[in-house]
Amino acid sequence: MISYLHIGRNLYKLFLIIFVAFFLFISCENTSNKNYDRNDFTPIPGPPPMPMIFEGNFSICKTKILFFCLKYEPGPENLEIYGEIVHGSSPISKTLNGNYMHVILGPVSIDDNEKKEVSFYLVNGQGDNIKANETWKFSDRLPSPTTIYLDLSFDRLPKEEK
Repeated sequence: MISYLHIGRNLYKLFLIIFVAFFLFISCENTSNKNYDRNDFTPIPGPPPMPMIFEGNFSICKTKILFFCLKYEPGPENLEIYGEIVHGSSPISKTLNGNYMHVILGPVSIDDNEKKEVSFYLVNGQGDNIKANETWKFSDRLPSPTTIYLDLSFDRLPKEEK
């Protein structure tokens, strides 16, 4: 009888630990990522800021172990790439062998000015957007259009269209 009581207490403790861990996990969820409506935003007052023009090399991970990339290779040509802040987004550009260019964008909303970070994506047109491992943080308005050389790396290519 005592051994059953001992097992019951241990199960009770195990369930209690799992229960507490579950609620701690849920309460620690990152809620800083907002879902932005791209058509509903507060524009930046005054004249529009000067654009940032991005270009550089880009590479794709070819050899990966768990979450670590061991080998990057230059990316292929004719992939679509674009940059995005929150509401400010660049037109789609095409890549060359291992290079990208003419990713042109600037902040257009108050949210863009608060975030101040440009993210880059490879796309296939079917919703498979692969985010670059690198981002670009900007601080103030640029006095003139500025070309920024930034090498990008991606964990994989977008999935092929079917």
